[in-house]
Amino acid sequence: MKLLTSTLNIPSARIRRPHPQQLRSAQRRCQQRNSPRRGSIFPYYMVYVVLCSALMMSAGLCLHSVLKADQFDADASRSLNVLRRLERTLRRDLTTSRAAAIDAAEMSLTDKPAGETIRWILNRNIAIRRTERDGTEHSVDRFVFPHTHNLTFRRGTDADLSALVIEEYPLMTKSDRIGPSDRDTARGPKAGGDTARPGGLREITIEFSVNDRPVAEESQ
Repeated sequence: MKLLTSTLNIPSARIRRPHPQQLRSAQRRCQQRNSPRRGSIFPYYMVYVVLCSALMMSAGLCLHSVLKADQFDADASRSLNVLRRLERTLRRDLTTSRAAAIDAAEMSLTDKPAGETIRWILNRNIAIRRTERDGTEHSVDRFVFPHTHNLTFRRGTDADLSALVIEEYPLMTKSDRIGPSDRDTARGPKAGGDTARPGGLREITIEFSVNDRPVAEESQ
């Protein structure tokens, strides 16, 4: 038997022992899997996510408020510029012309020295100034207000006194909808599915005389 083993020269089996560091790592993993505190970090992670979401939402709301305020200021400034330009043009026409006819939606002026006919046409929130010469249209000027405005000509108590009335109706939100009867009484313009609120009406009145010079001249 010894002769056979020495002849075949079979090496003896070697057992590889794991490194002590590998043993410690394996023990540590086993302890973590069996630890009662496993998963305790998840609630802290959720709290962190909730706090980050709240901070981001607050920052978004603040930014939205700032941008909305800037948009409101820009719209108000644009409307004021249109109003000033309309009043200046209307008073200039009335200084050199006489009113031939006037109703709620249209006013015609005759400028005899220039041989022109000036027509002011009101269509809800838009005022259109047309000048005609020898039966042909010479120029067109538009004054566009926000869709919450409504423009009308109105006769005053005096026969020679009239006024251009600009009514502003605040928009209603979906939670402030009104009934059909109230909607019929609201004269404000409708646009984009929004309805004008009957209360909170604001008016801007530009008074003028139809047969003479304007009641209030612009300061030079």
